[in-house]
Amino acid sequence: DEFDRGLGGLFKGELLVLAGRPSMGKTALALHMALAAARKGKRVCFFSLEMTERQLISRLLCTISGVEPDKLRFKLLNADERARLGAASEELDRLPLFLNYCSGCNFEEIRAKTMALHRRTALDLIVIDYLNLIQINPAARGEVKDTMDLALGEAAGKLKTLAMELDVSCLTLAQLNRNCETRTDHIPVMSDLRNSGEIEQIADSIAMVYRPEQYNELYDNVTHESYHRVGRLFIIKNRNGGTGEVRFRYNDSLTQIYPYKK
Repeated sequence: DEFDRGLGGLFKGELLVLAGRPSMGKTALALHMALAAARKGKRVCFFSLEMTERQLISRLLCTISGVEPDKLRFKLLNADERARLGAASEELDRLPLFLNYCSGCNFEEIRAKTMALHRRTALDLIVIDYLNLIQINPAARGEVKDTMDLALGEAAGKLKTLAMELDVSCLTLAQLNRNCETRTDHIPVMSDLRNSGEIEQIADSIAMVYRPEQYNELYDNVTHESYHRVGRLFIIKNRNGGTGEVRFRYNDSLTQIYPYKK
């Protein structure tokens, strides 16, 4: 809810980049946002370039049911948990959430699948997990001097064009480089984005996710509030509003996201 107030929601024709280091919770947040939109009746297409079908479905079922992933993975479920997973499966089946598993996809394949689905049922939101895994071959364009960073910027530009063409919102996840690991505060900044210049210009909004506990930061130095299971989201670019920090809470397995003040 704080993120909604800070960003104003997801707008059609706009590209939101959600960036972070590995294991910071990018996919968890993206799935949370996709589920929240689908539960409101919005038609969401989720492209997973990183997880298998089994992994993605398992994660969604755990998110909806509240069952711990380890219990599902190692088949340690009791009767109540099996019932909750069954109810979660029925809910997932009803939701207008379309899952695409396309490891190794290039942008043209993503565009073709999106266009085909959009013709059948008009989409409201496209989620890409994640930008850095879209297969790119800069030399194929006849410009060998192009770097992978520039090609990533081009991929982001194509996603923005697709969002405008179909009049849908587009959320793409992105990996940060290791620069924040070398700083004392570890808090991500715009320059930590690979090819930040290109993505910076193209994206309508950019948010960075950061979990202090990953760096053994246990409390806020100013307010002295505990950072236990607390995530920080830095809105560092917002073309249609202000920037700033919002917070959220999560469970140990990072399958569920809660409002910070709940």
